[in-house]
Amino acid sequence: MTIIHEIRKKLKVKQIDRELLYIYNNPDSSAVSEFVKDCEIIHALRKSLKKVINEKANSPFLSIYNQYITLRNIFHLNGLIIIGIKYFTESEKLFEYYNSLLFYFDGIKMSNRRSTEFLKWLEKENPFKYSE
Repeated sequence: MTIIHEIRKKLKVKQIDRELLYIYNNPDSSAVSEFVKDCEIIHALRKSLKKVINEKANSPFLSIYNQYITLRNIFHLNGLIIIGIKYFTESEKLFEYYNSLLFYFDGIKMSNRRSTEFLKWLEKENPFKYSE
């Protein structure tokens, strides 16, 4: 069984995103199981953003922050752009929220489409912000 076949089976998909596999750089492990777990973070971030969009979450800021930082650490900034295009374009609002995350945490302007409402929410919920 090839590694690609094993990854497809674990992710329950027919096609593996080879671009993500090529840019995958987890310093702790390069095992297939770690790649699968790290790819699941993409889907967890999508769910978290959808909860905020649908106003079903009380305050998942730390969850969103941890998921985003984990993805940035293992896929780097270029990978975040690829992830945004491939996994967060199912709806315009989800794409706006993802772009807002990139802009808020790293100043990346992948698109002019950002949600000022979500940026305000991030600023309000951020426990790390400096207050005088």
